[in-house]
Formats: sequence, structure tokens, C-alpha cells
Amino acid sequence: MDDPPRMPAFRGQKEGMVIEDRNIVALLFERSEEALTACKTKYGAYLHTILFHILRNPEDAEECFNDVLLSTWNSIPPTRPESLKSYMGTLARNIGIDRYNRGRAQKRNGQTEELLEEITAFTPEESAEDQVLYKNLVQEINAFLGTLEEGTRVCFVLRYYHAFSNEEIARKTGKSPHAVASLLHKTRERLKAYLAKCGTTV
Repeated sequence: MDDPPRMPAFRGQKEGMVIEDRNIVALLFERSEEALTACKTKYGAYLHTILFHILRNPEDAEECFNDVLLSTWNSIPPTRPESLKSYMGTLARNIGIDRYNRGRAQKRNGQTEELLEEITAFTPEESAEDQVLYKNLVQEINAFLGTLEEGTRVCFVLRYYHAFSNEEIARKTGKSPHAVASLLHKTRERLKAYLAKCGTTV
């Protein structure tokens, strides 16, 4: 059995001062390409991590990374995100999942298939993807994360924010893959119950 692909080191721009998010957004509103350079410097490694863990292919991840930058450029303005990191992370997940779905007929990845099945268990139907509803959902999930013990929260964030596999989470946390899978299943059920109490149907 072949070893799983390893994520290559991101060779982004390391020099220069890191610009605060509000200033990057201001540069985007001014249509300054300096904003994209700042995005690469500040969030390049973070976005590559998300994309690689979804696609498991460095070339595909790099292409999608460029798509994330383009989508950021095209959507800001008019959008003014409260958290640029969260905004670009969401773009990366959506673009990565879309690329995966388009290519999975030719090459399936069991880890990503499993991740997508789990995500659909606590995300709204497409008809509910109104911007205000989505913002409320994000706030509710963040509030839910605040109720979790640190170890559970770390596992959840690694899985659903960074797209780590259960095996990778196990190595990082010292748990067994089975224990990670069980913990995540229970946490998803708790999240669905929490969202139901908040009036969000999933």
C-alpha cells in the first residue's frame, strides 16, 4: 500500500511586515494588488494546509490557492468580512471541495469522501445559504465551540476547519484514530442538538 501524500512546505513570501486584516481589506477596496501579496504572506500557509488536506495533491492545492486569491479579489468589495482569515478559509474549503467533487469520478479519495459526508451532517441545505443565515450559523458554531473541552475543540477544529484526517489528528493529539472518530461523532451529534435549540434546522 502506498504511503499517503505528504503536504509540501509552503514557499510563500516571508519578508516584510505582516499587515493587519483591516488594512488588507482597505487595500482590496482600493483595488491595490499589494493586498494579494499581503494575503499570501499572512495566510498562504494556512490556506495551503486546508486545500492540501482536502485534495491530497500539491499541484491541485496550488491551483485552488490561486483561485482563492482571485475569488477574494473579486468579492472584496463589496463584501467587507469581519474576519479575513475565516472568510478566506471558507473560500478555500468551498473551492477545494468543488474541485474535489469535479475530479472524484476520475480519482476518489476515501479520506475526503468521509470528510464531506460528515460536514453535510451539520450544514444547512443549499436553499438556506443566504448570507445572513450563514453568518448566524457561523456565530452559533463558534459559540458551541466555546462550550467544548479543549481537547474536543482541538479535534473538531483540526477536522472541520483544517480538513485533517482522523489519523493525522490522532498523531497530533496522542489519541487512537478510533477514539478520534468516536469523539467527532459524539461532537457532531451535540452540535446538531445545540443548533436545533438555537432554531437552526440541519
